[in-house]
Amino acid sequence: MKLITTIQYLTILKTKKDVESHLNNNNDFLIQDISCEWDNKPCNKEELLKKNYTHIKVYYGKNTSKVTVLEL
Repeated sequence: MKLITTIQYLTILKTKKDVESHLNNNNDFLIQDISCEWDNKPCNKEELLKKNYTHIKVYYGKNTSKVTVLEL
């Protein structure tokens, strides 16, 4: 399993369903993972799959107070 940590990017996602929809529509998330060479860069599902990531941990909601892990 290869996991990357991200946050919502240019929008506020209020529910897990919103996060899944955002991901499946190939919209961007902001990488927040200091172990990744792309820290603080936007990414989408297609780009993550190319780099062999299998899961994405997303912080979302007001003040990024909620978290979920999704399989790509």
